[in-house]
Amino acid sequence: MIRLSYTKVVYDNCEPSFKQMNQKVRTRFLPSSGRRAISEKLKEMAVRSGPNAKLPTRRELCVTLGTSSRTIDDALNDLEARNVIYRRQGSGIYVSPRVHRKTIRILMDATLVESDCISPFWSLLWGLFGKVAKERAETHDEEVLFNLVNLTRYRDDLPLAEDFVHQIETGQLHGVVNIGLNFNTESMINMGFPLVVFAGDGHWHVTMLMSDLIELLVPALAASGATRIALWRPAHRAGHELMYDVAEVDLAKSLCQKYGIELLDELIQDFRHSDRSKLPGAQDQGYDLCMRTFGDPNSVKPDAILCCDDMMTDGALSAMHRLGLFPGRDIIVGTHTNRGSSLLHGYERDLILAEYDPIEIVRAIFAKLDILMSGELPDAPLTFVQPHLRMS
Repeated sequence: MIRLSYTKVVYDNCEPSFKQMNQKVRTRFLPSSGRRAISEKLKEMAVRSGPNAKLPTRRELCVTLGTSSRTIDDALNDLEARNVIYRRQGSGIYVSPRVHRKTIRILMDATLVESDCISPFWSLLWGLFGKVAKERAETHDEEVLFNLVNLTRYRDDLPLAEDFVHQIETGQLHGVVNIGLNFNTESMINMGFPLVVFAGDGHWHVTMLMSDLIELLVPALAASGATRIALWRPAHRAGHELMYDVAEVDLAKSLCQKYGIELLDELIQDFRHSDRSKLPGAQDQGYDLCMRTFGDPNSVKPDAILCCDDMMTDGALSAMHRLGLFPGRDIIVGTHTNRGSSLLHGYERDLILAEYDPIEIVRAIFAKLDILMSGELPDAPLTFVQPHLRMS
């Protein structure tokens, strides 16, 4: 089962947050740890028995588990609220047909699909989550709920929708995926929820490395005849002033030296802007940087560009068109791209493409979540999705 919902969070009038729910859940269970233990034993019995199986009577459960009828009643009420069991008046206690069902929440920053100048990658990713969720619905007993979350002001916690609160309170939430949301996830982890993250905060990550793009593109550019490469990537409003990691620059320089290519410091560029609150989008940055580089007769000019962002490349291609430059003929361009994206449509034969496939990202996220939901731990906190070289 798949459900799509939109959650717009306004902090002046918000639902309980993860921090508040963490405290509530912890407080709720602390004075009744014995009841919780009985509830978990009953749940294990129900899972072993299977959907629609009839369980022992209340009296038999009291004897088997060595506890009072009040504790059994509390545990049964808890399990019924969690869709583990159901009761028929005059007939008995039965295991719910949904006893094996898992509920997964996919949380995504709404601005990634709503804002102007945002890469189509995020819409692709969102749609592919729906596709994979449908595939899994045929083989897994799962309910996947999709939430676009609009955080109107930055906070270190995430307010929750009403049905989200109910799932937490009744123990019906089995896994969470965080796409692009930066909030303090410690409270969620403390409540025991398996959490996998892409481009956000958390412990278990699926991610991509710029160094993988560099390792693919430098040799490909060299093979295409490049002798002096410019290394470009866009600046981001929330980013650091120094956009490149020292290790990435060292890697690029090392590879260029290996293949006999120049990579001068003045060719390692990211877009600079005096007011970062008004920072242009990646396309505008690529356009402006290309105009400055090739339109200024005094600038150091590369014969090849390694661009680590397809949006920036798209802007640079517009500038080349205006300047009468042709990629593949006048300037060699190696760039990041995403499979299924139409952003660089029409230029594919003129570019060297290091392509990420968003479906690989989605499947890696679900694979990691499955491990966590099974009670095991993945081999490492980070799972790296690799790009593939595509040369037309």
